[in-house]
Amino acid sequence: MTEQEVRDTVRLYGWSFLRRERKSRSYVYAARKMHGKRKEVYIGPFTKLTQLTLDQLTEKLVGIVAHKCSVFAHREGLENAFDRH
Repeated sequence: MTEQEVRDTVRLYGWSFLRRERKSRSYVYAARKMHGKRKEVYIGPFTKLTQLTLDQLTEKLVGIVAHKCSVFAHREGLENAFDRH
């Protein structure tokens, strides 16, 4: 994926694109507020964005949200809440 494709996909899922420099290397993260706290997800090295697929990026962005929701549902006794219509 190109940088712009990653930026657009991250934004589509409600995240912000972050590019960080560490030891003269660039890394890509996505960030958003969840339950009042800032959550960051590591996407990968900036130089490897071209090897990143849409499915891999989506899993990183959606996987963390799905995990948080399932933990919350379990904790609140709402295991079947997502099955209701």
